[in-house]
Amino acid sequence: VFARVTWHEVLFWCRTTAQPLDGSSTFFFWLSTALCTIPAGARRGLTTMAGLTAWTIWRYRNSVIFDKITPATSTVVDAIKEEARSWANAGAKGLKDFIPVT
Repeated sequence: VFARVTWHEVLFWCRTTAQPLDGSSTFFFWLSTALCTIPAGARRGLTTMAGLTAWTIWRYRNSVIFDKITPATSTVVDAIKEEARSWANAGAKGLKDFIPVT
């Protein structure tokens, strides 16, 4: 549930028409399906955000388990947004046009 809420919030923030993961399929099946449902110009941005989101959720999960922090979706979503902005400013292709400016 935590990951699904996180995905929903991130995709909503990106204002994409891609449906969030719902747990009924694998990550890669979801991504390939989602890429077919959005405009061609947004595909690279979605691919980058998908990798960034999955990686951040995984790192956060490890912090919850090993560092015993209390899980909070707002914390991980804020971290994803901040990292996405950093990646966009560093020149990650397609990301600058996929995420909101602010």
